[in-house]
Amino acid sequence: MPERSSVLGFVHRALRLVALTAICLPVYGATPHAVRSVRVPIVDGADIRFEHLSLEPATVRGIVNRMVQDDQGFLWFGTNHGLLRYDAHQFRAFVHDPDDPNSVRGTNVSALFKDRSGHLWVGSDQNVDRYDPVNGVFQHVLPDAANACGPAGIARDITQDRDGFIWVATDNGLVRLDPSTSKLTCYQHRQDDESSIGSNLIRTMLESRDGSFWVATSVSLDALDRNTGRV
Repeated sequence: MPERSSVLGFVHRALRLVALTAICLPVYGATPHAVRSVRVPIVDGADIRFEHLSLEPATVRGIVNRMVQDDQGFLWFGTNHGLLRYDAHQFRAFVHDPDDPNSVRGTNVSALFKDRSGHLWVGSDQNVDRYDPVNGVFQHVLPDAANACGPAGIARDITQDRDGFIWVATDNGLVRLDPSTSKLTCYQHRQDDESSIGSNLIRTMLESRDGSFWVATSVSLDALDRNTGRV
């Protein structure tokens, strides 16, 4: 494998050169020990094999939008045609049934999240459901938000903060849900208020280690003060 060895050797030398260059370049205001040389190991990944899992055996097939694993080890796939659960042997489809009020409502599943209590949150076109793995029931969550926030819009992302609140990014603003009381709080853009979120089209959210809550919209990146609701 002469060509492969030479390539690996070149990459290794290049990485060491970058590290040494960082040491030699003067850094304004930096102390002498601010930058250190770091040896980066190169691992041969030739022994990694990818197994291609086909969705053909599934009764529901489509583009996979999101994936998550629950506390029982099941893999869940949100597709544009429904929700799939995989147990390493076969798929089980969860689709909307008009005659079953406990079935999942959405078809195009665009968000999946497992909270700390083990519940699975399913976001789709204008719907958010919470799945209880104990009784197998989908609880419909977001319709109550329609009165407070207007039309729900597509649920694009779901997360949970350190206080246990569930946050849903939608096409019509940011929604906070208190799982213990089911109380909903809406955050929306207001044209005459610079302290409101930059847009109602929310892409995703993140709580950083220092407790800051970041909201990415279609036009801005906002740091939300959850105590005041201002950004």
